[in-house]
Amino acid sequence: MLAGVKDAQHLWNEDELKQAIIDLKSNQCQQDLKRFLSDRIEDPDPCCCSKRAKLWNELGLAMLSEENIEQADLCFTEALKIDPMDISAVYNLANVSLQQGSFERANGLYERVLLAEPDFFGAVFNLALSYLYSDQYEKAQPLFVRAATLQPDNHSAHYWAAETLLRSRSFAASLTYFKQAYALNPNHFETVNGYAMALHQAGHNAEAISICDSSLMNLGPSVVSLRTKADALIELDRIDEAALCHLDIAHIDLDSRDTIVSRLQALYRQSPQKFTCYRNFMLDRAPSFEPLLSVIKEFEAQQTAEVNHCH
Repeated sequence: MLAGVKDAQHLWNEDELKQAIIDLKSNQCQQDLKRFLSDRIEDPDPCCCSKRAKLWNELGLAMLSEENIEQADLCFTEALKIDPMDISAVYNLANVSLQQGSFERANGLYERVLLAEPDFFGAVFNLALSYLYSDQYEKAQPLFVRAATLQPDNHSAHYWAAETLLRSRSFAASLTYFKQAYALNPNHFETVNGYAMALHQAGHNAEAISICDSSLMNLGPSVVSLRTKADALIELDRIDEAALCHLDIAHIDLDSRDTIVSRLQALYRQSPQKFTCYRNFMLDRAPSFEPLLSVIKEFEAQQTAEVNHCH
């Protein structure tokens, strides 16, 4: 009996408890780990609140590793009932809430973490994600920028800082973060194409074309890369090359009609002369490519009808 009590008290020693958990984790004995934590939680031997809260938190993490989200939620909630100041449990419950799509709950929990630890990268970044997923881009954007500042080598933070700035049409500002995201991961499709788009929108068309060419070579053909490259080429009066990009789009995407029409409308508004050059090149270069030519002819007929209507 005495030996049993001594063993229980020994297990409640914080260092020994921590080591036992580490050993069980390293052996990947999930069932043994959960059983050990449950036994310690139910042990009648008195202990401080923070220690019991940590046990609930560890049990929640074990449940989370098995993708048992609901049980993990219950465990983290129990931890916070015992010790509301357990920042690890607050953060873990926030992450579970984010996974469950409970964005308002997640936001409140992440904000609690940041009140205690303002430079906690995970809380800053995940709070930004929570705002992003709930379409609150204006709140997400400065948090992603903050996250990128906290971890200069984190690709995701820089990518999302850049992407949210791009969505708010802050093209020049987005370039700083796209440039770093591209340096960190030059093969991330969304980063490469976002960077090219931001360069084009900021007026750096030659650089945009270079990035698009790199994407097309390394990541394969894509409508996004070809569309951005064509837009940049038009700005540089390289109409024939832009037309070839549109021809490539039409070949790889049978549903590209709307994309091409929108570009033709923009080109016609910008310069009817450029549109004529584009038309003549396409008629000469691809006279048998009926899908694209029909779009051009239909567009011309529409423009003529609009002009006649105005007169």
